[in-house]
Amino acid sequence: MALLITYRYGVIEILVGQIIISFINYIPNSYFSSRLLGYGVAEQVKDFGPILMAASLAALCGYLFIGISDINLILEILVSGLMMSLIYFIILFLIDRKTISQAFQFARGILTRNK
Repeated sequence: MALLITYRYGVIEILVGQIIISFINYIPNSYFSSRLLGYGVAEQVKDFGPILMAASLAALCGYLFIGISDINLILEILVSGLMMSLIYFIILFLIDRKTISQAFQFARGILTRNK
């Protein structure tokens, strides 16, 4: 629904609309997961907080890099994407080693299962 309302205004407005809808959808989802599973908002924030923080810092660094760089657009996208990925994994490794370890174990399991 947000896409239908925001598409004519531009990409940034579409993204903002999607973020707003995600927050609105989080309210009933967190309520029912709390009631049905005993997994309340505090536990959810504790679980996804480090990931959200790492992603936000990596995105901010990428945004700042794009703002100050003066290179070819394709190269800028590649460098900023690589830089943001690296920053994301470094921050996540420093603040939440358990999550990054689980992600690598999951990826390893998928790769070894397909052989």
